[in-house]
Amino acid sequence: MSDITKLTDKIIQDAKKRQEHYLKDASQKTERREELRKKQLTKQKEERLAAYEKEIRAEMSLEVSDLHIKSRAKVLAAKEALLDELFQEALESFEHMSETEFTAFLEKSLKRSALSGNVQLILGEESEKYADKATIEKWITFAQPDIELSVAKVAVPRRGGFLLKQDTIEYNFLFESLLQNAEEELSSQLLDLLFLED
Repeated sequence: MSDITKLTDKIIQDAKKRQEHYLKDASQKTERREELRKKQLTKQKEERLAAYEKEIRAEMSLEVSDLHIKSRAKVLAAKEALLDELFQEALESFEHMSETEFTAFLEKSLKRSALSGNVQLILGEESEKYADKATIEKWITFAQPDIELSVAKVAVPRRGGFLLKQDTIEYNFLFESLLQNAEEELSSQLLDLLFLED
């Protein structure tokens, strides 16, 4: 009987030791998690404070810039009006180009596009005047052997220039689009120049 008591006591002591070990382990893990969480929260707080400070500085900078922009708004408006007038004149000159100039523009665009295979030419409605049978044959011959050029029966309404379409890809050579792209590029250059002036 005393052996059973000893064995029982030993089992109970081992169980208590394991329990203490598990509790100590769990306590340490909990402390580590809490420490890690505190570090994460501190880091997040610091990041948020830094972001907030950066945002405040940016807002202040924007307000200063806004005042600067307003002071030059009239000069910018005059330059933009001049730019609009120049691009309108450029569009009109595009729309009044000769058949030879249009053909040269088309051929140059075909070369630059680096297309090959079947390509559909979709004319702008205002450029259909250049597309007589002989001129179309000239375009097709120019495009060969790399490009099998076909001319669409449907035109882009109220536009001059053309689209080159291969499968789902369209290369846009409509005059208005080309000028809009150029205008955006030049407008940003104009704005850069404006802000460099003092």
